[in-house]
Amino acid sequence: MSTATVDPPVVTRVARSELRRALRAAASIKAKAVHLTLGDTLHVDAYTPDVAIHTTVEGAGGNGETFIVGRVQLAAVLTHCDGMLALHIEGGRLIVTSPPSRFSLAPSEDAILVGKYTHDFAGGSLGDPVAVIDAAVLTEALRRALPHAGSDYTRPLLCVVALAPRRGTIAATDSYRLAIVQYGDDQGPSDEAPVLLQRDGAASIRTLLAKKLGPVSIRERAAHITVTFDDIEWSLLRVTGKYPNYLSLLPDDDQYGATLVIDRDDLLAGARAAADIAEHNEPVVLVTGETTQVHCGHGPNSMTRELASAAKTGKPLDAIGVNPRFLSEVCASAPAERLTMRFISPRRPMVVGAGRDTYLLMPIRLNV
Repeated sequence: MSTATVDPPVVTRVARSELRRALRAAASIKAKAVHLTLGDTLHVDAYTPDVAIHTTVEGAGGNGETFIVGRVQLAAVLTHCDGMLALHIEGGRLIVTSPPSRFSLAPSEDAILVGKYTHDFAGGSLGDPVAVIDAAVLTEALRRALPHAGSDYTRPLLCVVALAPRRGTIAATDSYRLAIVQYGDDQGPSDEAPVLLQRDGAASIRTLLAKKLGPVSIRERAAHITVTFDDIEWSLLRVTGKYPNYLSLLPDDDQYGATLVIDRDDLLAGARAAADIAEHNEPVVLVTGETTQVHCGHGPNSMTRELASAAKTGKPLDAIGVNPRFLSEVCASAPAERLTMRFISPRRPMVVGAGRDTYLLMPIRLNV
């Protein structure tokens, strides 16, 4: 009498620390599920409607089987594991073994959506890079630009950062403010068509590449932009349409009537205090009379702070109203200790120079 034998499962062995790193990458785009391909190289893919991220992890064993598992569920399992893990698929479930424990995970309920996103991001040949930027340079430029990008996804063209590689700039605007961050040498034409990086993808790049060194390659495909660093690859769906000609928003030099030079930290402290006091949509008033002050509010909920470091030149300018949060974010983004603020009138944009960066803030009309 013969006894049937059951082949042992094909197991992929991988370091817990490496799999956790891949899950952190998936978390940076807020993906609900990860698509695992088991093998000598473990492939971990995660998707949202606009961004995909692919991470490779060195493993051992495996036969190319795939499994879609909830990201949070797998991350919870890893908190109870140590050292090397053994992964295999058995009975339609993902088995994670870390002696003396064995965990069994069901497929993610988001498996159908992952299949759709996989199709959306597939295809298209990769050409030569349109930009190669050091990771430290890129993340610092994104730090200064991202706070000023739009977050209203009914206006997708504003929910991006606009990279102009030849000009060495990254721009961002939400129509109320504008940041032009100069990260490289300006060697391109003023009408250079920018590469548009979707905001959430750019934020993930900044998060994962913080404190990293090495080249980041940016390539264009028919349907998306691919950004690669080491063993991580982002795919950002293209945003269609023409990005605003932001350089045309900057006034000519001869239009300015007044200039204010001020310590960044002095202005930041005043703007943050005003932002804490201000009610919804209430402006902070920048007063440039005999002394320069920031003022916000009326009656019991108000504040006034004198800006002792300010030095004003040019024509008189009584007061200008600006959004206190926007002003705070300009100060926090600025790479220079001294800011140069230039004014035309209380009803025209205020332009802030910070080193080689330029920021523009639209004014808020004051009820006076």
